[in-house]
Amino acid sequence: MTDINELPLTMLCERLADGRLSPSEIAHACLDHVEERNAELHAWAHLDREFALAQVREADARQAAGKRLSRLDGVPFGIKDNIDTEDFPTEMGSPIHQGRRPDADAWIVSALRGLGMVPLGKTVTTPFGMNAPAPTRNPLDPSLTLGASSVGSAAAVASGMVPITVNTQNTSSTTRPAAYAGVPAWKPTHDLLPLDGCLQLCPPTATVAFMARAVEDFALLAEALELKWPEPGEDAIDLARIAAVRGPWWGLAEPEAARAFDGFLGRVGIERDIPLGAQFEQALAAHRDLIAADMAVTLVEEFAQHRSQLPEEAVSFIEAGRALPATRYVKAMRLRGHLAAELEAAMGTCDALVTLSTPGPPPRMTEGIGDGTFSMPWTFMGLPTLSLPLLADPRGRPIGIQVIGRRNQDRTLLRIGRLLAGDKSIDCVSS
Repeated sequence: MTDINELPLTMLCERLADGRLSPSEIAHACLDHVEERNAELHAWAHLDREFALAQVREADARQAAGKRLSRLDGVPFGIKDNIDTEDFPTEMGSPIHQGRRPDADAWIVSALRGLGMVPLGKTVTTPFGMNAPAPTRNPLDPSLTLGASSVGSAAAVASGMVPITVNTQNTSSTTRPAAYAGVPAWKPTHDLLPLDGCLQLCPPTATVAFMARAVEDFALLAEALELKWPEPGEDAIDLARIAAVRGPWWGLAEPEAARAFDGFLGRVGIERDIPLGAQFEQALAAHRDLIAADMAVTLVEEFAQHRSQLPEEAVSFIEAGRALPATRYVKAMRLRGHLAAELEAAMGTCDALVTLSTPGPPPRMTEGIGDGTFSMPWTFMGLPTLSLPLLADPRGRPIGIQVIGRRNQDRTLLRIGRLLAGDKSIDCVSS
């Protein structure tokens, strides 16, 4: 029988609704597992057991009185440590902000707490979300990297410490760690969720994002948040309306990952392939220009007063941003819109595209923190994506499948993700 702390969000909500579980039972199961494994994995930057249990007792009382705030009332969650929280420090993974206590919760934290969800604490992030080493270890194999930025969230979800976490993504901050940890991740359409109170290194691409234990958990969360979906209906998903995309950066794909991807396409029955012209490769350099210019503004005080404490990558980006001509920034923004329109046209009748989440499985820590290129173009264009832990290499290391949806078509994307993950309840037709 699956332990309580290993259950996905949907199953926890079902058992809370029918009284088979109480919020206290879930919280104790998660917190006990944190105590058991966090010294090894270093997933949490800040955690307050007594604060969490006080919140849980209130959820217990609501459950007993039949006055639950939502289906998610009493479910624990983790928060990346670059998202403001009134009751925990928010230190951005940097000694520069050690002890920083925001005056209010970020919008997304406030929204989740308004549903009755219980914040356990803050998960580890690399300094300012940069490509820098972190103490966090991969629960699948501590010799393997988790990538960068949302590493604590990936470790917490993958190891069973918490069922869901809220994160951010400016390039590959959520997609890559989730793929390396073998857990699902959802990066919604840019601007679908407010970013108030979140560190935005690059506002044109910054997005609130989530990790969970099952892709259907994201649909439950979106429903509870009462997100307004532009697309109509619940039409059957047509596999013929899903296509593969490789792009001009496909040469970075490791041979075993490329073979696994081709095998996945054959098993699922995806036959279409959308070619992308060389102009899409410009997205990578343009994205870096946006990050550099915006970081020079976002981290202006840190650069001026604490330069020696910033990661080398941050200093490099800020220096490049300070020297970047305004025309380059404008050109990058125009390219962002141009490529998004080109991709929309290239997709034609397709509802979604599939590709790899990363060029390959997680490398060993001694080999670096991996490559975020495969998620950068879609983040640059503001498109919604899912990363699904559907593949593995011959040594059992996880390889993620990335599903890219149309802008503001997140509901359709989530249904396609559930279908590809094997959810038989999703209506499907094959033309």
